[in-house]
Amino acid sequence: MATTVIQAQMGGGKTAAALQRIQSVLATSEMRMPRIWVLLASRRQEFAFRERMMAELSPANAVFFNVEFFNFYQLNSRLLNLAGQPPFRINESARMGVLRRVVDQLVQQGSLQVYDRIAGTSGFLRAIAALIDELKQNRVYPEQFQNAAQNAKDHDLARIYAAYQTMLQQHHLADREGEGWLALEAVEKMPTLASNLDLLLVDGYDQFTPVQAELVAELSRQVKHTVVTLTALSDKATRVGLRFQYALDQLKHSHEERGLPINTEIISSASAMVRAADLNHLSKSLFALDGTQPSSGAVQLIEAPEPAEETAAVLRAVKSLLVTDQAEPDDILVVVRDWPRYQAHIATYTQLFGLPVLRHQGQSIAQNPVIVTLMRLLQLADGPYDADQPDKGFRRRDVVDLLRSPYLRVPGFADDASIDLLDRVSRENHVLSGRDEWDVATEPEQVAPYDRDEEADDEQVERDFAQLSTISVDLETFFDAVTPPASGTLEQFVAWVDGLIGPDSLDDGDADEAYDEDKPESLDFSMIACIREGQEAHTVQRDLTAISTFKQILRGFLETELLLQSIGGASDEQTWQAFFADLQLAIKNAAPENGSTSRSGRVLIASATEARGLPHKHVFIMGMAEGVFPMPVHEDTFYLDSERLALRDRGVLLKTGSERSDDDGLFYELINLAQQTLTLSRPTVRDGKNWNPSHLWRHVLDAFDANTLPLTRYGVGEVVPGQSVASSDEALLAAIADEQAMGLRAFLLSDQPELWAHVMHNIAIEQGRMSRQSHDVFTGKITHPDLIADVQSQLGPNRRWSASQLNEYGACAFRFFAKRMLRLEALEEEEEGLDALQLGSLNHAILEGTYRQLMQDDIAISPDEDALQEALLILEEIAEEQFALAPKHYNFRPTARWSQEQQVILRRLRLMLQLDFSDKAPLFTENLQRMPYEMELRFGFPDTENITISVDDEESIFVRGAIDRIDRIGDKLYVIDYKTGSTKIDTKEMEAGRNFQMMLYLLALDAILKQRGIDNLQVGGGFFWHIRNQTDSGKLDISATVIDQPEIASARVHLARHLRNARKADFRVRPPKQEKGRCTSYCDYYQLCRLSVINQRKYD
Repeated sequence: MATTVIQAQMGGGKTAAALQRIQSVLATSEMRMPRIWVLLASRRQEFAFRERMMAELSPANAVFFNVEFFNFYQLNSRLLNLAGQPPFRINESARMGVLRRVVDQLVQQGSLQVYDRIAGTSGFLRAIAALIDELKQNRVYPEQFQNAAQNAKDHDLARIYAAYQTMLQQHHLADREGEGWLALEAVEKMPTLASNLDLLLVDGYDQFTPVQAELVAELSRQVKHTVVTLTALSDKATRVGLRFQYALDQLKHSHEERGLPINTEIISSASAMVRAADLNHLSKSLFALDGTQPSSGAVQLIEAPEPAEETAAVLRAVKSLLVTDQAEPDDILVVVRDWPRYQAHIATYTQLFGLPVLRHQGQSIAQNPVIVTLMRLLQLADGPYDADQPDKGFRRRDVVDLLRSPYLRVPGFADDASIDLLDRVSRENHVLSGRDEWDVATEPEQVAPYDRDEEADDEQVERDFAQLSTISVDLETFFDAVTPPASGTLEQFVAWVDGLIGPDSLDDGDADEAYDEDKPESLDFSMIACIREGQEAHTVQRDLTAISTFKQILRGFLETELLLQSIGGASDEQTWQAFFADLQLAIKNAAPENGSTSRSGRVLIASATEARGLPHKHVFIMGMAEGVFPMPVHEDTFYLDSERLALRDRGVLLKTGSERSDDDGLFYELINLAQQTLTLSRPTVRDGKNWNPSHLWRHVLDAFDANTLPLTRYGVGEVVPGQSVASSDEALLAAIADEQAMGLRAFLLSDQPELWAHVMHNIAIEQGRMSRQSHDVFTGKITHPDLIADVQSQLGPNRRWSASQLNEYGACAFRFFAKRMLRLEALEEEEEGLDALQLGSLNHAILEGTYRQLMQDDIAISPDEDALQEALLILEEIAEEQFALAPKHYNFRPTARWSQEQQVILRRLRLMLQLDFSDKAPLFTENLQRMPYEMELRFGFPDTENITISVDDEESIFVRGAIDRIDRIGDKLYVIDYKTGSTKIDTKEMEAGRNFQMMLYLLALDAILKQRGIDNLQVGGGFFWHIRNQTDSGKLDISATVIDQPEIASARVHLARHLRNARKADFRVRPPKQEKGRCTSYCDYYQLCRLSVINQRKYD
């Protein structure tokens, strides 16, 4: 029978005509139920066609039987089943396995000249699979490709194609495209295969491969009626009509080649659906330059800075249509060209705005949080255990994060207290990674008090000791459980991974799990049970679907293994690395979940290809920017366009890049889906720079008079106007920012009074911070009596003050409050190598050992060459000892630079000694001998002297600290404090009450001398010695007594004031000196204190 091609312009009634053909067949078949096959390009088109068929034909036919829906791949399978020739169609995983086997054999045989070194890589296999697909779609047989090959590259590719096809044929296998060949051959050889079919209807396609066109032609011999719908364009729109004309030419060629009739029916434009005038004009003039006209508002534009803001703007417009009753959800279609770029934003804003939507394409499982957690778990050990790599795997942050994950139930770590303790001891012991470091860190002896400056809580230490004893065992069990075997069969690896996931308590078993019997006895983490606990229903469904897809991938691996064994014996074992690489690739390439079949009552959000053929009253098309829509055309892996054209001349049909990608035509199809309004949107900013609109956007602008298209533009950081808000968050911002939004404020006050009151309260707090009104509780001044009493108790006369504590309050009272009272700490991950504190400790240890030996050997510090050489020898010996012990003693992992770092440290310390033993030394005196007197003089600690220093005439405070070094010159002692950094500390810092370290050390030394009854010595002064650049700073020479030194006297006045304020719970954010908007050049608490907001000229 003849094939009828029904042509009409976009929205011209093609589907309506197709439905009429169904109605006609149903009406004329009285003796039996007619048999109808409908071919549609996408699942979404199938859903829409079914709904429309039921709506338009149901009055005449209440029930539809024998109407079946297919795409071409499903049709191929159906035809082969009817022919009794169903091949074993291999899935994608099995196909890649077969390709890998073929390529490996060719490499072993030496048959590949160009690609032999990369032939086994996953990227190459994906590329060759895509090329084979294209060749099969165009019905290019391996023999044709081999005959057309001219160079080594062609021959390599042809050999792979031929060997792959041979292996499939030998084992009666077929890939998806190969089924098309087999179906076509079956129809050609069996003239009555589809003879009982009354109607074959092909709708919604805009292009056909040669195999598809030939299959339609062959079926038309047998089917009573064959109807194909195609888009027809006006003569002026030749630019975008090429794909539609090519589809018609392909059909005509396949029919004429077989001598089969094909007729064309043109539906007049009078039959087209009613559309807005602007839309009809745009359809006619988009690429035809057919003149402009003023816009009447049916075509609208939206501009927003980035894809996130663009998505919000589009969905805001969608919600406006819904809440103003201008449209029902079923009337709205949102089209996305670049789904990966927009999918996260779509998920966020549809939930935030409370929109009823159906996302046809769901989230990739690679981005699903439960799969992300599982993959991190599988990577935790970084492969099998290797005794030669004790620092391998188990990175500290990854271990703690996984133990806290809501998707894992790790035995022994059910409560936060255990994880908190593990987190703390791993930080204190500088754990980076590796089981050995964890083993050392979790020894019970490693328990230490939370803050080493405070007295230890013996009861807490005892509890931690007992808890850590259990944790160390549980952690080792956990590490054993997640460390994969070095090698194994695929079944063993699959069973091991599935065992970690754990069973589903609501599942009564899956008989299809081929690896159930091989599951090892291992620890599981109850991931499915965790998914079901404490989450919203849609989240549970999302995660369960992801786990189901993951298990399908595992089953696919097993099916592939069985297949490979059947066609030549798969390898008995493989490494974990190979298995995991395949698993990662399979997850990356897993098809995203598609939306449900029914979209009733929901806005449809679909990709551009899925949206074709789905007319809606209101259509939104997103991403009209360069590089998004149209999508960039990627270069083919193997052939340039010129090479493809040359192959075409030799009988191998391969399309060029422009022929394979026609976004102009796709855009034309999409804009013609709109019946009432069409809204285009684009982002305007990319990486901080202007993002140009696509040429398609500009063509739309050119179709209308200048500045007549309605444009909604959002600037960077712009607050959404009150009349456009789509969520309570936006409403709050608009109500606050827009003084004219009285109605919105009234609505919020009545609808969400508690939220509005909360926001107003917070605004008042911020305004108070910015105003000149007195400091209050929100700027660091505590007023609650109980809290003040607690502060006074902690900062009372029994507190032992260190120089760092006093300096912190002097620099910023709030900083002292956050660090010392709240005990807040910045959580920073350890890194390999020495950090600044460890470097300082190492410098101190080497210098202490050196000068202590000089003191014991009675060597004076003077410009004497022999003394200097002796000192340098001692320095090198001490340094060598300390360098050997340093990694273990200071708990750091040496890097490849460690030997060079040792040389740098030693060089700086040598320079320091050379300066110290010269006439340019900070303490050089012409006539008096200088000797090391004492090193690391500790005071105020439990095993040392209790020392108090006088603050004023009424009060003394307990202090603690360690003086790095004390030198004696005559009857005077001088304090030397080493600084690793080069930033100088001027005595003005002491006078201003910002740095009390030297004051505290000098007064403490004076008190120690008196306490020890040493009256023949007195404090002579002190200074800071900067090791990095061999300079000194903050030098004090005491002319009389320490306490009467002018700088110290001034510092004592400030200290007394600081203590009074601190005990009044006065921690106002009022640093006396600011650096880069902070109390110091670096502060861990600058995000908490709000210094940048608080007015520094408050009245108090």
